Amino acid sequence: MPGPGDVNVVDVITLVAFVILVLAVARISRAISIDLIGVPLITWAEKKYGRTSKMYKLLDCYWCNSFWVSLLVCAAALLILTLYEHNAWILALLPFLWPAVAYGASVVIDKTKVNDGAA
Repeated sequence: MPGPGDVNVVDVITLVAFVILVLAVARISRAISIDLIGVPLITWAEKKYGRTSKMYKLLDCYWCNSFWVSLLVCAAALLILTLYEHNAWILALLPFLWPAVAYGASVVIDKTKVNDGAA
């Protein structure tokens, strides 16, 4: 039986990978919806579709775009892991990992948005 000092390396690597996925999605989502680098994309959506369009809201709202950014990032990460490990069952994690990473990323953006004066 493992003691309190025993650390499972696989669990640590899994936790670190999850944190990296959350931070990557948070950064991409923030770049699209809050940072100056995303302004041309949001301006384009506003001119082409209007401010009340779903496309504009998707790009302007980090809670919205992090959901889809998370899908792309998690799918890519799981696909790479599947190809590396040669186990297709790893892709079955996507429905569980995707929303968790999206939510975590949005919470991270909420916390950093207030602290850096971007609000």
